[in-house]
Amino acid sequence: MNKIAKLSPLTLALIIISTSVILPFPVAADQGPETDDLVIYFRASVAACYTMLTTGTADICGYEIGGLQYIAAITNPNIVLAPVVDFGMYEVDINNNYTIPTYPGDRSPTSYKQFRQAMAFLVDKATVISDYCAGFAAQIDQPIPSPSSGWMNANSTGANYPYIYNPVAAAAKLTAAGFVEGTTPNPDYDPAFPGSTQYLRIDPGTGNDMNPLVCYCRSDDLRRLYTGRMLYQGLRKLGVPCAVTECPSSVSYDPVMGDFNYHFYTGGWSLGRFPTHVYNLYHDDWYFSYGPNYVSGYNSTGDPNYPELNTYLKAVYYAATFGEAMTSCQDAMWLFTDECMTIPLWSSLAFWAYSKEVMGVTNMIGAGPENGYTFMKAYKEDGSALRYAIKAAPTAMNVLYSSWYYDRQVEDRLTLYGGMSSAPYARARDQADIVQDWYVETWDGGNKSKVTYWLRKDAYFVEPVTGNQREHLNMTAWLMSAFIQYALDDCWLASAYYPYIDHFILIDEDGDGDVFDDYCVEVYYNDLSYWFTYLCGGAMLPPRIWLEQSGPLTSYETEEYTMDFPDTVPLTGEIAWIDEVTYNVTPLTMFTDYNWIEGELVISGTYTGHNVTVKYWKVGTAGGYWPGGYDFATYPEIIEGAGMYYLTAYTAGIGGSATLKRNPYYWMETPLEHSEVDFYWVWGPTDESRRIDVDRCPRTGWFYVDMADMNYVKMAYNTQGTGIPDLFWFPGADLAPAGGLVDVYDAASIVGHWKEKFSETP
Repeated sequence: MNKIAKLSPLTLALIIISTSVILPFPVAADQGPETDDLVIYFRASVAACYTMLTTGTADICGYEIGGLQYIAAITNPNIVLAPVVDFGMYEVDINNNYTIPTYPGDRSPTSYKQFRQAMAFLVDKATVISDYCAGFAAQIDQPIPSPSSGWMNANSTGANYPYIYNPVAAAAKLTAAGFVEGTTPNPDYDPAFPGSTQYLRIDPGTGNDMNPLVCYCRSDDLRRLYTGRMLYQGLRKLGVPCAVTECPSSVSYDPVMGDFNYHFYTGGWSLGRFPTHVYNLYHDDWYFSYGPNYVSGYNSTGDPNYPELNTYLKAVYYAATFGEAMTSCQDAMWLFTDECMTIPLWSSLAFWAYSKEVMGVTNMIGAGPENGYTFMKAYKEDGSALRYAIKAAPTAMNVLYSSWYYDRQVEDRLTLYGGMSSAPYARARDQADIVQDWYVETWDGGNKSKVTYWLRKDAYFVEPVTGNQREHLNMTAWLMSAFIQYALDDCWLASAYYPYIDHFILIDEDGDGDVFDDYCVEVYYNDLSYWFTYLCGGAMLPPRIWLEQSGPLTSYETEEYTMDFPDTVPLTGEIAWIDEVTYNVTPLTMFTDYNWIEGELVISGTYTGHNVTVKYWKVGTAGGYWPGGYDFATYPEIIEGAGMYYLTAYTAGIGGSATLKRNPYYWMETPLEHSEVDFYWVWGPTDESRRIDVDRCPRTGWFYVDMADMNYVKMAYNTQGTGIPDLFWFPGADLAPAGGLVDVYDAASIVGHWKEKFSETP
């Protein structure tokens, strides 16, 4: 197991030389992924994806496999397994709103606290974990993913969880809430089931038999389907009628998340490394149609159900320090559990499956192989296309509105986001991405956050289909993207980011008098929060495509004003980009004479008379399967991005696929011939040539092949991922050759580029 542990890099190199090992490495490209071609197949289930893997028509099953697939995989010598505890959360979502559209005006049973608690008593989490998840899950009792369990309140989790499975306690809660037995026979009465009633329960609000609960159980995930069945079958036996729809997400999406027309839904979320999601998922600020919160609801007077919880949740998000965020989160979780707003269930302890011909998989903590580092590094010896099968077809290919996991599995390969990243095996550590560096401070007397961001100077947009190089991704593109995603307040992804921005100031780094060709911006936030540092990370959009003279995305407008300034300009539309502001035909200067403040144009200088003219692009309608309702077949530029790949062909729907090609103008250099394991960013010295003032100037940096990479090989030496994976099996250390085994060839891969850098900042 540890025979490599005492060998130095030099000794390994001598071994390689003495045995005349010739490694079959293809020549690495300069920029972008190792593998030139990527094909993403859209299938109807994980089982269908796994079948493609076993028949040799796919290389990676793009989702965690189920118990049946695992049993088959450990007997298949051609399949490698990657274990992961993910940042996901699966739960029974409960509609806490006073009423639902199916029964307008009637009080919803799930608006009663004791009714929700009864539901929780009917979910046997032990059975869910052992049987429905085949043991591939970690129980969670609060809406925090398992890898982030330190944010939970231990006083109401584990042995302290107040709703451990107990149908008799569930029946007692229903009766205590006024849902007593009536006189109509219960067709689901089961004398062998504790607490089962011979008669249907009555609604305390009407005095009549209960209307059936409206229940949606996801059929495209058997774990959630069986959990939903456990709950609604238990409710029926206790005298609560249920109208059940077992369906895929394409059916449940509108009634649940759009119309709030449900009582319970078997939900799931892919979450981040910090607990800020609790604010977005459960605070009243985010309770709107198709918003992230479709749970909390309002009471009979139209007021938020949980004002005290709102206070705690907001304090998580607007905490000035890490410690404040932790305390507020734990307070919020205690109250959340007491109110039983939802029934948290599990985070997946999953296995991802891929062909033994694939090497260089990055099995990121909390995410598995589904991450950008995998697609940068993964390859097959013959250099052929990487074939990736995902369990559903994207519901849209619209980077501003695509919110489903499988939408992002395609979009994230094509799109670059304007933020920093984290190391795949050190998720709490921030590191550079397209944002090369950042500097955090405050403004407005220390009451509001301010962050300076520096972009790298080597990212380009690339034209779909042709792969032609387009413009630099500089601060013009970054700022326009922010303007647009602020203006589109129904934009699912970015609506969580930009409302917290007060204004921007671009910095003239090169001193040429033009700030729009530079790579530095100061972002002034309208409140104080530890987390604001991470907010400016929306999708990067190409100005050449989005600033149209006329079209659905934007339109060019000229407006004149007779009012005096300083004041807010009452534009007829929201700003996508400001082209020119003049007073008596004299151009005014952005960030000096005027600025974009909380989404509006504000002129700060003193101007009187009739001669202020504003020329700007106004935001239009960017929705649709493709942005603006365009079609990729007739206008492929609509999907132009600066991601690691570009799109060459696309067929929508189950059975369809996306064909992608390596972007040779991507910012990240191709990893050095399969030598990089940890993708741990090394900070270099500060770049004095880009200094803003005495304190602020960006650091340089690079990825570096060093002992940290070798240590992963040492840890996993002689382990394999075929069959039942060995205890210390580490997929990321399997660099070469094919086979799912960590051995001397992998160590040799690292030694071959020992102490070399790549992707150094320009």
